[in-house]
Amino acid sequence: MSSVNITDQVQARLQNGRIVFCHNHYLIGQMNLETQQVKIRDGYTMENLYIYASAQKTPSPEQYAQNCDMDWCQ
Repeated sequence: MSSVNITDQVQARLQNGRIVFCHNHYLIGQMNLETQQVKIRDGYTMENLYIYASAQKTPSPEQYAQNCDMDWCQ
């Protein structure tokens, strides 16, 4: 599984003695300022000060008509 560097898309803010990391308004991790321990959600990794998201191919939703040759399908 490949990963995509999303570091420049991550927002960080100080909250109750920790730094919280958000990507697209979704909480993806946090760092405790006292212990400097970092916790990252599944699907994300942090390596050498960069944050990566797993590049999973999302399955396409099933369509109303499958295997239809462009004629009216029932």
